[in-house]
Amino acid sequence: MDGFRISSSERIFSPSELVRSLPLDEGGKAFIQRSRDSIKAILRGDDPRILAVVGPCSIHDSTAALEYAQKLFELSEKLGDVFFFVMRSYFEKPRTVEGWKGLVNDPDMDNSFDIRRGLETARKFLLKLAEIGIPAGTEALDTLALLYYQDLVSWNCIGARTCESQIHRNLASMLSTAVGFKNPTSGDLRVAANSLRAASEPAGFLWMGLDGMVRAVRTEGNKCCHMILRGTDDEPNYGPKSVALAARLCEEEGIDPAIMIDCSHGNSSKDPRLQSDVIESVTDQILAGDKSIRGLMMESFLESGAQKPGCNMKYGVSVTDPCLGWDDTKRLLCAAHDRLSRRFS
Repeated sequence: MDGFRISSSERIFSPSELVRSLPLDEGGKAFIQRSRDSIKAILRGDDPRILAVVGPCSIHDSTAALEYAQKLFELSEKLGDVFFFVMRSYFEKPRTVEGWKGLVNDPDMDNSFDIRRGLETARKFLLKLAEIGIPAGTEALDTLALLYYQDLVSWNCIGARTCESQIHRNLASMLSTAVGFKNPTSGDLRVAANSLRAASEPAGFLWMGLDGMVRAVRTEGNKCCHMILRGTDDEPNYGPKSVALAARLCEEEGIDPAIMIDCSHGNSSKDPRLQSDVIESVTDQILAGDKSIRGLMMESFLESGAQKPGCNMKYGVSVTDPCLGWDDTKRLLCAAHDRLSRRFS
């Protein structure tokens, strides 16, 4: 193809073709709609529970991830009066320089880039989550990949590296889910606030329809976007001063100040053990009367730590950022639940 550096290409099925081959039944559709509605109610402040987006940094092994999902479902049955749980189901990973780019792009983790199989695997995984009864949350990175499984997603995130991207702001304005925008790695909260405002407005742009054809679309704007504080390259931003600043910037943009605290990434210096400090602070702030904190996020998997993709990988261990093991995750969430239960007594 003239003008492009493409070494190979192949026609791939359209989103609608994959959806037809791996359909969601009526019960699953109703579950996902209920989950989306519950998330929006929490972020609006109509539901006093805390939105908890919990799970692996990335999905690389469906078997281990589904075992984790079952554990999370069982925990949600016990803690659901305080937390509404959504499982982190991230199939794509933005890389600063190099590294594995996620299950959709490279499901075999060997640079074979079998995207067709990656999309099928991602959709099958999300169908299983719906059967278990755990809502899915994912990062919208490749805006076309999302079309293949967005009907199975209950919450979307725009990451730190793309929160200022016009393409991703347009995408958020189109999505029917609540969408969280992370602050950029620089820590500039005004960028995130600007993104919320931009995504709330109608937009017009070129897009690919589910049939695979390019279309000119107009969106209504998404009034249920919120900010995620994920720390910076140099310091955390989960404390009361950062939360108050984030809330003020949202209000200045005419956006309801709904804040989610990411307990990992810059807020824990990517040391999963430090997520406990963040959760304790978040719990303290909520109990002290902060009304803007409406969610938290944790990176957690069956086992603690991280490993590099390759041969002889350990079961249930992250292949991207280090995660907190399940036992510690359960302990922290149960402790936070016991403290936050005072709000409901």
